[in-house]
Amino acid sequence: MQKDLVLKIAELLCNNDITDGRAKYWVEKAARLFPGNPAAYRLKERLLERNGEDGWNQLFDMIQTELYARPDDTYLNIRLVALYRSSHRLRDAVLHCQEAEKKIPVESSLEWCSCVIKTYEKDGGSFCSD
Repeated sequence: MQKDLVLKIAELLCNNDITDGRAKYWVEKAARLFPGNPAAYRLKERLLERNGEDGWNQLFDMIQTELYARPDDTYLNIRLVALYRSSHRLRDAVLHCQEAEKKIPVESSLEWCSCVIKTYEKDGGSFCSD
């Protein structure tokens, strides 16, 4: 089987909200065939987001693991901050923004700057003024 086809099958199953385990099988296969591939990683994220609280913990662990390997990856940093915000862990979100800005070039990404602004606005400045 062609490797690119595995990724396409995984993508199609994820887009169709298949819940019988087929999507998980193909996403994991794609992740093994394409380690470090952003598309395979995002499919894995999408699957974990469907799993509620268990998925949140797994998604958090997966993002942390990826960030350990690529601490300056803007997308991963944004995802972690967004995950913190969505679970009302604003203090952790703000702390991560502050730490990440030491590693990633702030001016290089409009998405990162927007993420930081949203986080600080949501925080209302309470943590920043500590």
